[in-house]
Amino acid sequence: LSAAQIAGKAIANLKTASTVHVAGPTKDAGQTGVLNMSLVHGKGCQGTLALQGKGSVLLVVIGKLTWIKADSLFLKSYGVEPAALSILSGKYIKTTTNSAFGSGLSAFCDPSELASGIGDHIGRLVKGTTTTISGHPALQVRDPTGSDSMYVSISAQPRILRLGGGRIATGGHLVFTAYLCR
Repeated sequence: LSAAQIAGKAIANLKTASTVHVAGPTKDAGQTGVLNMSLVHGKGCQGTLALQGKGSVLLVVIGKLTWIKADSLFLKSYGVEPAALSILSGKYIKTTTNSAFGSGLSAFCDPSELASGIGDHIGRLVKGTTTTISGHPALQVRDPTGSDSMYVSISAQPRILRLGGGRIATGGHLVFTAYLCR
């Protein structure tokens, strides 16, 4: 198979994964942060998102409901008034995935949406080196310049094991573990 075909299969397998855990640095729309989330397809997610200079938030999404537990820096960076900080900081706030606040955070929660976003960042691909990641033989699939790369398990059902590069992850790599397939 070509590098593009291998990447396509791995992205398709992520789209259909019933669960997956994703952790590591990320960058989206110029915002850098650290993600540590467990995702369950069609059900929700749980984990943390820390945004550089903007604080962190614990996120729990079940169906259409979202619980957010943010630190005071996160709340301040999103315009919460000082009088409300002591009331809201460190407390769970319940909202929905349809709210302006909940929809932006819950976008991390579905393996299918995550996989679609990865596909948007992958261009022309070539095969790179082989290695072992978390005990799994892996093939690097990368763009020709080497700025973006995906490590995919070498198996009949390739899975994304790690992403790295300037457009996808910054300062390191996103690691994908705890896959369960439907």
